[in-house]
Amino acid sequence: MSGLRKKKQARRRTQGPVNNYVGRKLRTIRLAQGMTYQEAARRAGIPLSSYSCLERGWYKINVDHLFRMAGALGIGPEEVWPGGNGDLSGSGDGLQPDQADRRAGRQAPAAVMEDVLQAVCEAFKVSPRKLLSGKRWSRLQEARAACGILVREASVLRLRGLSKRLGISESALGRLVRRHLKQAKEDPDLAARIESARGALKGSGVVP
Repeated sequence: MSGLRKKKQARRRTQGPVNNYVGRKLRTIRLAQGMTYQEAARRAGIPLSSYSCLERGWYKINVDHLFRMAGALGIGPEEVWPGGNGDLSGSGDGLQPDQADRRAGRQAPAAVMEDVLQAVCEAFKVSPRKLLSGKRWSRLQEARAACGILVREASVLRLRGLSKRLGISESALGRLVRRHLKQAKEDPDLAARIESARGALKGSGVVP
């Protein structure tokens, strides 16, 4: 592992329970509203890569970030601050700081997986419901293969987790990925869609 990557990971681990808690709350509310993080970042006036890192608790959330991100979701900042209802002193969910950090760490891969699925759905113009439906339409198979390709590039994810999410075996997913990697070399449209999803994920730090 390069020294730069180690430094980035060290920074991501040291932002503290408050940043993890607020980021999780913002993400949960955003997903409940059906809003992409690209749209939320645009409304908040925050660069896409910074917005994604703030949601994950990798960057420290200052007052300006808090008001912008909450405003983009149409809520008050007190709704995502630990304690809620204007009480800025509590832990919000009864967790001690070290417990909050551990829980955020367990959720991080799931959050990254959601980013991959979302980026691929937008690049391939398919809905998450159809992607996870099990239907074997050509475009859906291409999108699932793209998910596999990008999951292999994200250091915190494994194909096994994606295969469970898609409802297919890991070996079948592996074959799908290999077949479409070869196809992408001869299909500019497929290659462009994969690269579009990869670009969105690079912007948020999911893939290198």
